[in-house]
Amino acid sequence: MRIPPLHERPSFRFLLVGAFFGALISWGVFLFMYGTLQERQTITIIKQKREIEQLQDQLSIWQNEHESEKPDEEKPQTKELVIQNLDVKIINSDNFKLGYYSTFFIEEAVKKELNNLISQPVEEVYESKELIKRVIENRQYEIDKKIYRIEVREILFHRTLSVQLKVTDVKSSL
Repeated sequence: MRIPPLHERPSFRFLLVGAFFGALISWGVFLFMYGTLQERQTITIIKQKREIEQLQDQLSIWQNEHESEKPDEEKPQTKELVIQNLDVKIINSDNFKLGYYSTFFIEEAVKKELNNLISQPVEEVYESKELIKRVIENRQYEIDKKIYRIEVREILFHRTLSVQLKVTDVKSSL
Protein backbone atom coordinates (compact mmCIF):
# COMPACT_ATOMS: atom_id res chain seq x y z
CA MET A 1 0.00 0.00 0.00
CA ARG A 2 1.38 3.34 -1.01
CA ILE A 3 0.60 6.84 0.41
CA PRO A 4 -0.31 9.25 -2.39
CA PRO A 5 2.12 12.18 -2.79
CA LEU A 6 0.57 15.36 -1.40
CA HIS A 7 2.71 17.77 -3.38
CA GLU A 8 0.86 16.85 -6.56
CA ARG A 9 -2.54 17.83 -5.20
CA PRO A 10 -3.39 21.54 -5.82
CA SER A 11 -5.75 21.76 -2.82
CA PHE A 12 -2.84 20.97 -0.48
CA ARG A 13 -0.79 23.75 -2.08
CA PHE A 14 -3.66 26.21 -1.59
CA LEU A 15 -3.85 25.16 2.04
CA LEU A 16 -0.14 25.83 2.59
CA VAL A 17 -0.21 29.18 0.77
CA GLY A 18 -3.32 30.23 2.72
CA ALA A 19 -1.70 29.26 6.01
CA PHE A 20 1.43 31.22 5.10
CA PHE A 21 -0.46 34.40 4.16
CA GLY A 22 -2.75 34.03 7.17
CA ALA A 23 0.30 33.83 9.42
CA LEU A 24 1.77 36.97 7.80
CA ILE A 25 -1.47 38.93 8.18
CA SER A 26 -2.00 37.84 11.77
CA TRP A 27 1.62 38.74 12.60
CA GLY A 28 1.09 42.21 11.09
CA VAL A 29 -2.11 42.71 13.11
CA PHE A 30 -0.30 41.57 16.26
CA LEU A 31 2.57 44.01 15.69
CA PHE A 32 0.15 46.88 15.08
CA MET A 33 -1.86 46.17 18.23
CA TYR A 34 1.27 45.67 20.32
CA GLY A 35 2.81 48.89 19.02
CA THR A 36 -0.35 50.87 19.78
CA LEU A 37 -0.54 49.52 23.31
CA GLN A 38 3.16 50.16 23.90
CA GLU A 39 2.79 53.76 22.69
CA ARG A 40 -0.06 54.32 25.14
CA GLN A 41 1.95 52.76 27.97
CA THR A 42 4.99 54.89 27.11
CA ILE A 43 2.92 58.09 27.18
CA THR A 44 1.38 57.03 30.50
CA ILE A 45 4.81 56.35 31.99
CA ILE A 46 6.18 59.69 30.72
CA LYS A 47 3.16 61.51 32.19
CA GLN A 48 3.59 59.78 35.53
CA LYS A 49 7.34 60.50 35.65
CA ARG A 50 6.70 64.15 34.82
CA GLU A 51 3.97 64.36 37.45
CA ILE A 52 6.32 62.86 40.06
CA GLU A 53 9.03 65.37 39.09
CA GLN A 54 6.54 68.23 39.32
CA LEU A 55 5.31 67.11 42.71
CA GLN A 56 8.87 66.77 43.98
CA ASP A 57 9.72 70.25 42.65
CA GLN A 58 6.59 71.69 44.24
CA LEU A 59 7.39 69.97 47.50
CA SER A 60 10.88 71.44 47.55
CA ILE A 61 9.51 74.89 46.66
CA TRP A 62 6.92 74.72 49.41
CA GLN A 63 9.47 73.42 51.92
CA ASN A 64 11.87 76.26 51.07
CA GLU A 65 9.01 78.73 51.32
CA HIS A 66 7.95 77.33 54.68
CA GLU A 67 11.50 77.37 56.04
CA SER A 68 12.03 80.96 54.89
CA GLU A 69 8.87 82.10 56.67
CA LYS A 70 9.90 82.97 60.18
CA PRO A 71 7.03 83.96 62.40
CA ASP A 72 7.53 87.53 63.52
CA GLU A 73 5.61 88.99 66.36
CA GLU A 74 5.69 92.40 64.72
CA LYS A 75 4.53 91.32 61.29
CA PRO A 76 0.76 90.98 60.91
CA GLN A 77 -0.43 87.61 59.73
CA THR A 78 -1.84 88.27 56.27
CA LYS A 79 -2.42 85.37 53.98
CA GLU A 80 -2.00 86.39 50.38
CA LEU A 81 -3.09 84.31 47.44
CA VAL A 82 -0.23 82.34 45.85
CA ILE A 83 0.09 80.31 42.67
CA GLN A 84 -0.20 76.62 43.54
CA ASN A 85 -0.66 74.84 40.20
CA LEU A 86 -0.06 75.35 36.51
CA ASP A 87 -2.55 74.44 33.81
CA VAL A 88 -1.45 74.69 30.17
CA LYS A 89 -3.71 73.77 27.23
CA ILE A 90 -3.31 74.00 23.47
CA ILE A 91 -6.65 74.91 21.96
CA ASN A 92 -6.04 74.34 18.24
CA SER A 93 -3.91 71.20 18.09
CA ASP A 94 -6.42 69.60 15.68
CA ASN A 95 -5.90 72.34 13.06
CA PHE A 96 -2.20 71.50 12.74
CA LYS A 97 -2.76 67.75 13.15
CA LEU A 98 -0.58 67.60 16.23
CA GLY A 99 -0.51 64.18 17.75
CA TYR A 100 -1.24 63.48 21.38
CA TYR A 101 2.46 63.18 22.17
CA SER A 102 3.38 66.42 20.39
CA THR A 103 0.69 68.34 22.25
CA PHE A 104 1.82 66.77 25.52
CA PHE A 105 5.47 67.67 24.79
CA ILE A 106 4.69 71.34 24.10
CA GLU A 107 2.44 71.67 27.15
CA GLU A 108 5.06 70.10 29.42
CA ALA A 109 7.82 72.33 28.01
CA VAL A 110 5.74 75.43 28.79
CA LYS A 111 4.95 74.11 32.28
CA LYS A 112 8.65 73.56 32.87
CA GLU A 113 9.39 77.18 31.93
CA LEU A 114 6.65 78.49 34.22
CA ASN A 115 7.48 76.19 37.13
CA ASN A 116 9.33 78.94 39.03
CA LEU A 117 6.05 80.87 39.40
CA ILE A 118 4.72 78.34 41.89
CA SER A 119 4.43 79.75 45.42
CA GLN A 120 4.70 83.31 44.10
CA PRO A 121 1.97 85.79 45.06
CA VAL A 122 -0.69 86.24 42.41
CA GLU A 123 -0.23 90.03 42.42
CA GLU A 124 3.46 89.75 41.56
CA VAL A 125 2.78 87.22 38.80
CA TYR A 126 0.02 89.42 37.40
CA GLU A 127 2.36 92.39 37.24
CA SER A 128 4.80 90.36 35.14
CA LYS A 129 2.20 88.92 32.77
CA GLU A 130 3.76 90.56 29.69
CA LEU A 131 7.10 89.01 30.55
CA ILE A 132 5.45 85.61 30.96
CA LYS A 133 3.75 86.01 27.60
CA ARG A 134 7.03 86.93 25.88
CA VAL A 135 8.88 84.03 27.47
CA ILE A 136 6.32 81.58 26.16
CA GLU A 137 5.95 83.09 22.69
CA ASN A 138 9.65 83.59 21.94
CA ARG A 139 10.52 79.93 22.19
CA GLN A 140 10.29 77.51 19.27
CA TYR A 141 9.39 73.86 19.73
CA GLU A 142 10.85 71.27 17.36
CA ILE A 143 9.00 67.98 17.02
CA ASP A 144 9.42 65.49 14.16
CA LYS A 145 11.55 67.88 12.10
CA LYS A 146 8.90 70.61 12.29
CA ILE A 147 9.30 73.84 14.21
CA TYR A 148 6.20 75.07 16.03
CA ARG A 149 5.61 78.57 17.35
CA ILE A 150 2.88 79.26 19.83
CA GLU A 151 0.84 82.28 20.81
CA VAL A 152 -0.70 82.95 24.21
CA ARG A 153 -4.45 83.36 23.87
CA GLU A 154 -5.44 83.72 27.50
CA ILE A 155 -3.83 83.78 30.94
CA LEU A 156 -5.94 83.38 34.06
CA PHE A 157 -4.50 84.18 37.46
CA HIS A 158 -5.75 82.48 40.59
CA ARG A 159 -4.40 79.66 42.72
CA THR A 160 -4.00 77.86 39.43
CA LEU A 161 -2.20 79.76 36.69
CA SER A 162 -4.13 78.76 33.59
CA VAL A 163 -2.60 79.42 30.17
CA GLN A 164 -4.31 78.74 26.85
CA LEU A 165 -2.03 78.48 23.83
CA LYS A 166 -2.57 78.52 20.10
CA VAL A 167 -0.18 77.07 17.51
CA THR A 168 0.40 79.81 14.95
CA ASP A 169 3.28 78.91 12.66
CA VAL A 170 4.76 75.66 11.43
CA LYS A 171 8.06 75.45 9.56
CA SER A 172 9.77 72.33 8.29
CA SER A 173 13.42 71.96 9.21
CA LEU A 174 15.60 69.85 6.99
